[in-house]
Amino acid sequence: MQTLEELQHAIQRHESYVKVDPDNLLLRLTLGDLYHQAGRMDEANACYDYRLLQAPGDAIARGRLASVMISQHRFSEAEQSLRALIEGGDSDTSLLHNLGLTLYYQQRWEEARKCFTDTIERGIATPDAFAYLARTLHHLGMMTEAIEAGQRWSELAQDSKSKSYLSLLYMDNNDAENSSRLAREVLAESPDDIDANVVAGMVSAGEQDVGPARLHFETALRQDKENGRAWLGLGLVQLYQQEHAKAIESLGHAVRVFPDNPGIIVSLGWAKLAAKDPAGAEEVFEQALRVNRTFSESHGGLASALAFQRKFERAEQEIKLARRLDPNGFGAEFAETTILAVQGQTKGATDLFERMLQRSPPGGMLPLIEQLRVYATKNGEVQAPEAPKPTPRLKQAMQSPNKNAKPTQPAKPKGPPKKKKT
Repeated sequence: MQTLEELQHAIQRHESYVKVDPDNLLLRLTLGDLYHQAGRMDEANACYDYRLLQAPGDAIARGRLASVMISQHRFSEAEQSLRALIEGGDSDTSLLHNLGLTLYYQQRWEEARKCFTDTIERGIATPDAFAYLARTLHHLGMMTEAIEAGQRWSELAQDSKSKSYLSLLYMDNNDAENSSRLAREVLAESPDDIDANVVAGMVSAGEQDVGPARLHFETALRQDKENGRAWLGLGLVQLYQQEHAKAIESLGHAVRVFPDNPGIIVSLGWAKLAAKDPAGAEEVFEQALRVNRTFSESHGGLASALAFQRKFERAEQEIKLARRLDPNGFGAEFAETTILAVQGQTKGATDLFERMLQRSPPGGMLPLIEQLRVYATKNGEVQAPEAPKPTPRLKQAMQSPNKNAKPTQPAKPKGPPKKKKT
């Protein structure tokens, strides 16, 4: 693997070659590849454009230009260029992989899945190919298939990154044993691994071992401030520890990262309720219903918020809806208890939620913190994280291609495109 210094030396060397032989199209192509690796996109484009001027329609240069577009997050343009090459008869499999990348980063999961599957079947069975396939299947909620792809990725890569992501897949498939085992193995080698810390944190939180859970989530967030799973876990721990303001802030971050996940929004609603803000909780539960009206816990949570405000008629209606969707839902049961407490003027009715956080439920039910975690990941699974974001210095050095060479290193965008301000 090239270091940044080695890459710079390679660029200087090829620049000197091009000065001596400026019309050598192979040298121009190789220099363009090196510029691309170094993140010098304008200079890379200039090299590929020069080749196209000398050889109009050259498929190799057009494929390389599409790779640069991907690195620049110009996914729609890259897709058009790659489709034109493929539909024009170019059978280079790496073009299909790169097309899959453009679809992945446009969140067109089913189309991306087909591209990555076809790429692997045609011979590019690399760790990267299985990594993107596993993540795409994860987004689609195809957990069995995602785990199979993740296992293949881990077998080929033999690294902690693939193993930690596999532990995340196991967790989302409710396989606590394999998830926890893999996370422990990764953390023994890489204590700061993000996914493994998230998994270990969720395991500890489910066991109400909130001290270690908090440390795991904070470790993940020190490295990735946009990790919605870690914000969710930290918020649940803070809620359990009655740090309501902090819990609301953390869960607010989780909702910002996963705005379409009703379970996470509902968790924020419970935090508002625990902070004795039933009106604010009502607004949050209504937000969850706007995302998905069929999630029972949104109705149950709303019923609880209404009960605390003595809006009993509406609360009863929401309880009926929640029961219809899930007869065993937590929110509806809590709302019924709340109505009885408030109507009976029992002392400490507004502290009911806090007391439930502090005790283990009877009858083998899950602890409330685990209830929250479970329904934060159901009915709209927690979205899979973005694919790895390699930097130019970590990219594999391209070998000097022969005259008829085609791209063998699929382009890897550095991350999702930033949204433009409107």
